[in-house]
Amino acid sequence: STILTAFIALSMGWFNEDYTQATAQILLQISAQLADNSSRSVVAQPPSFEVSTVDVAINILWFLSLVLSLAAALFGMIVKQWLREYSMWKTEPPQNAIWLRQIRYKAFLQWKVPLIVALLPGLLEVALVLFMIGIIAMLWTLDSMLALVVSVASALLAVVVFSVVV
Repeated sequence: STILTAFIALSMGWFNEDYTQATAQILLQISAQLADNSSRSVVAQPPSFEVSTVDVAINILWFLSLVLSLAAALFGMIVKQWLREYSMWKTEPPQNAIWLRQIRYKAFLQWKVPLIVALLPGLLEVALVLFMIGIIAMLWTLDSMLALVVSVASALLAVVVFSVVV
């Protein structure tokens, strides 16, 4: 989540217009008009700003990854609380302990705590995959050689992780 937050903070700038670039475009228009020496006056227009589809897609991947990793952390804390409460029956007098343990065990199963525990690593794995896809998409917009190397390394990692998980 911390690493994702750093990338998201950086990528949020992609949704704002680069005023340096807009100023440079306007100055080029003015310079072209002055070089033309025409008597007609044309108002320099700033270029229209539009967020690229790739930037939006990368941010979607990273925000989904952040949501999933935070959900895994939250559910991990909730499960830890459930397990702490579940084991508290040991401090009860013996006649109450069996009754309390059985009630908590039924609730434990009813709330599907073992399934939630089993799904937590999956949430983190999906979050990591989304993050890596976002990184690779970003790198393809910057440099193809760097993107290719990271894509191959990520694919190898994915194969190893998939093999271990299966």
